[in-house]
Amino acid sequence: MLMIVFGAGASYGSRPERGLLDVPTPFEPVRPPLTGELLSEEHSAFAAKYPSSRPAIVALQRALSEDPDLPIEAAIGDLYEASAGNLERARHLLALRFYLCDLVETVSNEWWDRFHGFTHYTELLDRISTWRHETDEPVVMVTFNYDRLLDRTVEAQVGDWTLTDFQSYTSRRDWRLFKLHGSVGWSRVVKGWEGVDPEKPNDIIAQTGGVDFDRGELRPFPWLYAVDKGETAVAAPGLAVPTTLKQRFQCPTDHVDEFASEVGRIDRLLTIGWRAAEPHVLELLAQNIPPGYHLAICDRSNDDIQAIWDNLGLAARRSPDPKAFTGGFTGLLEADHLEQWLSLPAPGQPL
Repeated sequence: MLMIVFGAGASYGSRPERGLLDVPTPFEPVRPPLTGELLSEEHSAFAAKYPSSRPAIVALQRALSEDPDLPIEAAIGDLYEASAGNLERARHLLALRFYLCDLVETVSNEWWDRFHGFTHYTELLDRISTWRHETDEPVVMVTFNYDRLLDRTVEAQVGDWTLTDFQSYTSRRDWRLFKLHGSVGWSRVVKGWEGVDPEKPNDIIAQTGGVDFDRGELRPFPWLYAVDKGETAVAAPGLAVPTTLKQRFQCPTDHVDEFASEVGRIDRLLTIGWRAAEPHVLELLAQNIPPGYHLAICDRSNDDIQAIWDNLGLAARRSPDPKAFTGGFTGLLEADHLEQWLSLPAPGQPL
Protein backbone atom coordinates (compact mmCIF):
# COMPACT_ATOMS: atom_id res chain seq x y z
CA MET A 1 0.00 0.00 0.00
CA LEU A 2 1.17 3.50 -0.88
CA MET A 3 0.69 6.42 1.49
CA ILE A 4 1.31 9.99 0.28
CA VAL A 5 1.59 12.78 2.85
CA PHE A 6 1.12 16.35 1.62
CA GLY A 7 2.22 19.49 3.44
CA ALA A 8 2.03 23.21 2.69
CA GLY A 9 4.95 22.89 0.27
CA ALA A 10 2.81 20.70 -1.98
CA SER A 11 0.13 23.33 -2.57
CA TYR A 12 2.73 26.12 -2.73
CA GLY A 13 4.71 24.20 -5.36
CA SER A 14 1.73 22.80 -7.25
CA ARG A 15 2.75 24.84 -10.29
CA PRO A 16 6.35 25.36 -11.52
CA GLU A 17 8.06 28.41 -10.06
CA ARG A 18 9.17 31.10 -12.48
CA GLY A 19 12.87 31.54 -13.12
CA LEU A 20 14.66 34.80 -12.39
CA LEU A 21 14.48 35.85 -16.06
CA ASP A 22 10.87 34.87 -16.64
CA VAL A 23 8.37 37.63 -17.27
CA PRO A 24 5.50 37.62 -14.76
CA THR A 25 2.16 36.71 -16.29
CA PRO A 26 -0.67 39.23 -16.08
CA PHE A 27 -2.76 38.88 -12.94
CA GLU A 28 -0.48 36.18 -11.59
CA PRO A 29 -2.13 34.97 -8.37
CA VAL A 30 -0.51 34.66 -4.98
CA ARG A 31 0.76 31.14 -4.34
CA PRO A 32 -0.94 29.11 -1.62
CA PRO A 33 1.18 30.16 1.37
CA LEU A 34 3.83 28.11 3.10
CA THR A 35 3.40 27.86 6.86
CA GLY A 36 6.08 30.49 7.42
CA GLU A 37 4.27 32.95 5.12
CA LEU A 38 0.90 32.88 6.87
CA LEU A 39 1.64 36.07 8.79
CA SER A 40 3.14 38.03 5.89
CA GLU A 41 2.07 41.66 5.47
CA GLU A 42 1.11 40.61 1.96
CA HIS A 43 -2.01 39.14 3.57
CA SER A 44 -2.88 42.11 5.80
CA ALA A 45 -6.20 42.64 4.00
CA PHE A 46 -7.43 39.43 5.60
CA ALA A 47 -6.44 40.66 9.03
CA ALA A 48 -8.44 43.83 8.36
CA LYS A 49 -11.56 41.66 8.01
CA TYR A 50 -10.95 40.20 11.49
CA PRO A 51 -9.53 43.09 13.54
CA SER A 52 -9.18 41.00 16.69
CA SER A 53 -6.58 38.88 14.91
CA ARG A 54 -4.14 41.80 14.72
CA PRO A 55 -2.77 41.55 18.30
CA ALA A 56 -1.98 37.85 17.81
CA ILE A 57 -0.37 38.51 14.43
CA VAL A 58 1.71 41.38 15.84
CA ALA A 59 2.85 39.27 18.80
CA LEU A 60 3.84 36.43 16.48
CA GLN A 61 5.64 38.74 14.05
CA ARG A 62 7.58 40.23 16.97
CA ALA A 63 8.58 36.79 18.27
CA LEU A 64 9.74 35.71 14.82
CA SER A 65 11.70 38.92 14.23
CA GLU A 66 13.48 38.51 17.58
CA ASP A 67 14.37 34.91 16.76
CA PRO A 68 14.43 34.32 12.99
CA ASP A 69 15.19 30.63 13.54
CA LEU A 70 12.05 30.12 15.61
CA PRO A 71 9.51 28.00 13.68
CA ILE A 72 6.13 29.68 13.38
CA GLU A 73 4.54 26.61 14.96
CA ALA A 74 6.67 27.15 18.08
CA ALA A 75 5.80 30.85 18.21
CA ILE A 76 2.08 30.05 18.01
CA GLY A 77 2.51 27.38 20.68
CA ASP A 78 4.13 29.94 22.99
CA LEU A 79 1.25 32.32 22.37
CA TYR A 80 -1.32 29.65 23.23
CA GLU A 81 0.49 28.82 26.46
CA ALA A 82 0.67 32.50 27.39
CA SER A 83 -3.07 32.92 26.72
CA ALA A 84 -4.21 30.40 29.33
CA GLY A 85 -6.91 32.09 31.40
CA ASN A 86 -6.69 35.29 29.33
CA LEU A 87 -10.07 35.91 27.68
CA GLU A 88 -8.82 38.74 25.47
CA ARG A 89 -5.98 36.63 24.11
CA ALA A 90 -8.42 33.77 23.53
CA ARG A 91 -10.49 36.09 21.34
CA HIS A 92 -7.38 37.06 19.40
CA LEU A 93 -6.55 33.41 18.75
CA LEU A 94 -10.12 32.64 17.67
CA ALA A 95 -9.91 35.56 15.25
CA LEU A 96 -6.63 34.13 13.99
CA ARG A 97 -8.48 30.92 13.08
CA PHE A 98 -10.99 32.88 10.98
CA TYR A 99 -8.11 34.81 9.41
CA LEU A 100 -6.26 31.62 8.42
CA CYS A 101 -9.40 30.02 7.00
CA ASP A 102 -10.30 33.04 4.88
CA LEU A 103 -6.72 33.51 3.69
CA VAL A 104 -6.16 29.90 2.65
CA GLU A 105 -9.58 29.47 1.08
CA THR A 106 -9.41 32.67 -0.96
CA VAL A 107 -5.85 32.24 -2.20
CA SER A 108 -6.22 28.55 -3.07
CA ASN A 109 -9.51 29.14 -4.89
CA GLU A 110 -7.91 31.92 -6.94
CA TRP A 111 -4.99 29.59 -7.68
CA TRP A 112 -7.33 26.84 -8.87
CA ASP A 113 -9.44 29.21 -10.98
CA ARG A 114 -6.43 30.93 -12.56
CA PHE A 115 -5.04 27.63 -13.84
CA HIS A 116 -8.41 25.87 -14.29
CA GLY A 117 -7.34 23.02 -12.02
CA PHE A 118 -4.17 22.21 -13.98
CA THR A 119 -1.80 21.66 -11.07
CA HIS A 120 0.81 19.07 -10.16
CA TYR A 121 -1.88 17.31 -8.13
CA THR A 122 -3.53 16.40 -11.45
CA GLU A 123 -0.40 14.87 -12.96
CA LEU A 124 0.60 13.09 -9.76
CA LEU A 125 -2.79 11.41 -9.36
CA ASP A 126 -2.82 10.43 -13.02
CA ARG A 127 0.58 8.75 -12.77
CA ILE A 128 -0.24 7.12 -9.44
CA SER A 129 -3.48 5.86 -10.97
CA THR A 130 -1.55 4.09 -13.73
CA TRP A 131 0.61 2.35 -11.12
CA ARG A 132 -2.42 1.51 -9.01
CA HIS A 133 -4.27 -0.13 -11.88
CA GLU A 134 -1.20 -2.23 -12.69
CA THR A 135 -0.68 -3.37 -9.11
CA ASP A 136 -4.18 -3.16 -7.60
CA GLU A 137 -2.53 -1.46 -4.60
CA PRO A 138 -4.67 0.93 -2.54
CA VAL A 139 -3.52 4.54 -2.24
CA VAL A 140 -3.94 6.49 1.00
CA MET A 141 -3.51 10.26 0.82
CA VAL A 142 -2.93 12.32 3.95
CA THR A 143 -2.92 16.09 3.81
CA PHE A 144 -2.18 18.67 6.50
CA ASN A 145 -3.35 21.46 4.20
CA TYR A 146 -6.59 23.30 4.86
CA ASP A 147 -7.17 24.04 1.18
CA ARG A 148 -9.29 21.92 -1.16
CA LEU A 149 -6.87 21.68 -4.11
CA LEU A 150 -6.35 17.96 -3.54
CA ASP A 151 -10.03 17.39 -2.72
CA ARG A 152 -11.17 18.99 -5.96
CA THR A 153 -8.59 17.04 -7.94
CA VAL A 154 -9.65 13.63 -6.64
CA GLU A 155 -13.32 14.45 -7.20
CA ALA A 156 -12.53 15.31 -10.84
CA GLN A 157 -10.22 12.37 -11.59
CA VAL A 158 -11.26 9.40 -9.49
CA GLY A 159 -14.45 7.74 -10.69
CA ASP A 160 -17.59 8.24 -8.63
CA TRP A 161 -15.91 9.97 -5.70
CA THR A 162 -17.69 12.96 -4.23
CA LEU A 163 -16.60 14.23 -0.83
CA THR A 164 -19.97 15.03 0.66
CA ASP A 165 -19.67 13.72 4.21
CA PHE A 166 -16.90 12.46 6.48
CA GLN A 167 -17.47 8.82 5.59
CA SER A 168 -16.95 9.53 1.89
CA TYR A 169 -13.32 10.51 2.52
CA THR A 170 -12.23 7.10 3.80
CA SER A 171 -14.82 4.50 2.79
CA ARG A 172 -13.26 3.36 -0.52
CA ARG A 173 -10.76 0.54 -0.87
CA ASP A 174 -8.80 1.94 -3.83
CA TRP A 175 -8.36 5.59 -2.75
CA ARG A 176 -8.71 7.21 0.66
CA LEU A 177 -8.13 10.76 1.85
CA PHE A 178 -7.39 11.87 5.41
CA LYS A 179 -7.43 15.58 6.34
CA LEU A 180 -6.00 15.32 9.83
CA HIS A 181 -5.79 19.06 10.50
CA GLY A 182 -9.17 19.97 9.10
CA SER A 183 -10.35 21.91 6.10
CA VAL A 184 -11.67 25.29 5.03
CA GLY A 185 -14.80 23.32 4.16
CA TRP A 186 -15.32 22.00 7.70
CA SER A 187 -16.52 23.64 10.89
CA ARG A 188 -16.82 23.25 14.64
CA VAL A 189 -20.28 24.01 16.01
CA VAL A 190 -21.06 24.92 19.63
CA LYS A 191 -24.71 24.82 20.62
CA GLY A 192 -26.65 26.83 23.18
CA TRP A 193 -25.74 30.33 22.02
CA GLU A 194 -28.60 32.76 21.59
CA GLY A 195 -28.28 36.37 20.48
CA VAL A 196 -25.14 35.78 18.38
CA ASP A 197 -25.47 36.19 14.62
CA PRO A 198 -23.91 32.98 13.21
CA GLU A 199 -23.17 34.75 9.93
CA LYS A 200 -21.09 37.56 11.45
CA PRO A 201 -17.62 36.30 12.39
CA ASN A 202 -16.62 39.35 14.40
CA ASP A 203 -19.76 38.98 16.56
CA ILE A 204 -18.86 35.33 17.12
CA ILE A 205 -15.29 36.30 18.05
CA ALA A 206 -16.41 39.09 20.41
CA GLN A 207 -19.04 37.07 22.27
CA THR A 208 -17.66 33.51 22.24
CA GLY A 209 -13.91 34.11 22.27
CA GLY A 210 -13.46 32.08 25.44
CA VAL A 211 -15.26 29.00 24.11
CA ASP A 212 -13.25 25.90 23.28
CA PHE A 213 -14.55 25.32 19.77
CA ASP A 214 -12.33 22.26 19.41
CA ARG A 215 -14.79 20.46 21.68
CA GLY A 216 -17.70 21.43 19.45
CA GLU A 217 -19.40 19.21 16.89
CA LEU A 218 -17.38 18.74 13.72
CA ARG A 219 -19.47 19.21 10.57
CA PRO A 220 -18.46 18.79 6.89
CA PHE A 221 -19.63 22.28 5.90
CA PRO A 222 -17.92 25.70 5.82
CA TRP A 223 -18.47 27.61 9.06
CA LEU A 224 -20.81 30.11 7.37
CA TYR A 225 -23.27 27.37 6.39
CA ALA A 226 -22.83 24.95 9.28
CA VAL A 227 -25.59 26.21 11.58
CA ASP A 228 -29.12 25.21 10.65
CA LYS A 229 -31.91 27.78 10.58
CA GLY A 230 -33.48 28.16 13.98
CA GLU A 231 -30.58 26.40 15.67
CA THR A 232 -29.16 28.26 18.68
CA ALA A 233 -25.52 27.65 17.82
CA VAL A 234 -22.41 29.27 16.41
CA ALA A 235 -19.63 27.88 14.24
CA ALA A 236 -15.93 28.47 13.72
CA PRO A 237 -13.60 27.09 11.03
CA GLY A 238 -12.77 23.43 11.61
CA LEU A 239 -9.04 23.62 11.26
CA ALA A 240 -6.02 23.21 13.51
CA VAL A 241 -3.90 26.31 14.01
CA PRO A 242 -0.27 25.20 13.37
CA THR A 243 1.63 24.73 16.62
CA THR A 244 4.27 22.46 18.13
CA LEU A 245 2.04 21.89 21.14
CA LYS A 246 0.27 18.56 21.54
CA GLN A 247 -2.62 19.18 19.17
CA ARG A 248 -6.07 17.77 18.72
CA PHE A 249 -6.77 16.33 15.34
CA GLN A 250 -9.36 18.36 13.42
CA CYS A 251 -11.07 15.37 11.88
CA PRO A 252 -13.48 12.66 13.03
CA THR A 253 -12.08 10.39 15.75
CA ASP A 254 -12.56 7.32 13.60
CA HIS A 255 -10.40 8.93 10.90
CA VAL A 256 -7.52 9.10 13.39
CA ASP A 257 -7.99 5.43 14.30
CA GLU A 258 -8.18 4.44 10.63
CA PHE A 259 -5.08 6.49 9.81
CA ALA A 260 -3.08 4.76 12.56
CA SER A 261 -4.25 1.39 11.26
CA GLU A 262 -3.30 2.29 7.67
CA VAL A 263 0.20 3.31 8.75
CA GLY A 264 0.76 -0.23 9.98
CA ARG A 265 0.05 -1.62 6.50
CA ILE A 266 2.07 0.63 4.20
CA ASP A 267 5.09 -0.57 2.26
CA ARG A 268 5.69 2.82 0.58
CA LEU A 269 5.54 6.32 2.06
CA LEU A 270 5.99 9.44 -0.07
CA THR A 271 6.02 12.89 1.54
CA ILE A 272 5.59 16.04 -0.56
CA GLY A 273 6.28 19.44 0.97
CA TRP A 274 5.60 18.17 4.49
CA ARG A 275 7.95 19.39 7.22
CA ALA A 276 7.01 16.64 9.70
CA ALA A 277 6.65 19.18 12.52
CA GLU A 278 3.58 17.76 14.28
CA PRO A 279 4.52 15.74 17.39
CA HIS A 280 1.14 13.97 17.65
CA VAL A 281 1.43 12.68 14.06
CA LEU A 282 5.09 11.67 14.40
CA GLU A 283 4.16 9.69 17.49
CA LEU A 284 1.57 7.69 15.53
CA LEU A 285 4.07 7.03 12.73
CA ALA A 286 6.77 5.87 15.14
CA GLN A 287 4.33 3.56 16.92
CA ASN A 288 2.80 1.95 13.83
CA ILE A 289 5.03 2.13 10.75
CA PRO A 290 6.48 -1.28 9.78
CA PRO A 291 10.24 -1.81 9.40
CA GLY A 292 11.66 -2.20 5.91
CA TYR A 293 9.20 0.07 4.11
CA HIS A 294 10.27 2.34 1.21
CA LEU A 295 10.48 6.03 2.13
CA ALA A 296 10.74 8.94 -0.33
CA ILE A 297 10.94 12.57 0.79
CA CYS A 298 10.21 15.35 -1.70
CA ASP A 299 11.15 18.93 -0.93
CA ARG A 300 13.11 21.85 -2.33
CA SER A 301 16.68 21.02 -1.31
CA ASN A 302 18.86 18.39 0.32
CA ASP A 303 19.03 20.55 3.46
CA ASP A 304 15.21 20.64 3.65
CA ILE A 305 15.05 16.88 3.15
CA GLN A 306 17.66 16.29 5.87
CA ALA A 307 15.61 18.40 8.28
CA ILE A 308 12.49 16.37 7.48
CA TRP A 309 14.43 13.12 7.96
CA ASP A 310 15.60 14.35 11.36
CA ASN A 311 12.03 15.29 12.34
CA LEU A 312 10.70 11.89 11.29
CA GLY A 313 13.17 10.24 13.68
CA LEU A 314 12.39 6.59 14.37
CA ALA A 315 9.84 6.42 11.55
CA ALA A 316 12.53 7.40 9.03
CA ARG A 317 15.14 5.05 10.43
CA ARG A 318 12.84 2.08 9.82
CA SER A 319 13.32 2.58 6.07
CA PRO A 320 16.56 0.91 4.89
CA ASP A 321 17.08 2.89 1.68
CA PRO A 322 15.24 6.25 1.68
CA LYS A 323 14.98 8.26 -1.52
CA ALA A 324 15.31 12.05 -1.81
CA PHE A 325 13.48 14.02 -4.50
CA THR A 326 14.81 17.58 -4.67
CA GLY A 327 13.28 20.43 -6.63
CA GLY A 328 9.95 20.27 -4.83
CA PHE A 329 6.75 19.02 -6.42
CA THR A 330 8.05 19.94 -9.89
CA GLY A 331 11.26 17.96 -9.39
CA LEU A 332 9.32 14.89 -8.29
CA LEU A 333 7.43 14.77 -11.58
CA GLU A 334 10.48 15.18 -13.83
CA ALA A 335 11.36 12.20 -16.07
CA ASP A 336 10.33 8.84 -14.59
CA HIS A 337 11.88 9.14 -11.13
CA LEU A 338 8.52 8.56 -9.46
CA GLU A 339 7.80 5.42 -11.49
CA GLN A 340 11.25 4.00 -10.73
CA TRP A 341 10.63 4.40 -7.02
CA LEU A 342 7.13 2.93 -7.25
CA SER A 343 8.52 -0.10 -9.09
CA LEU A 344 10.76 -1.08 -6.18
CA PRO A 345 9.75 -4.52 -4.87
CA ALA A 346 7.67 -4.61 -1.75
CA PRO A 347 9.59 -5.44 1.45
CA GLY A 348 10.34 -9.15 1.58
CA GLN A 349 10.03 -9.64 -2.19
CA PRO A 350 13.09 -10.54 -4.32
CA LEU A 351 14.73 -7.80 -6.39
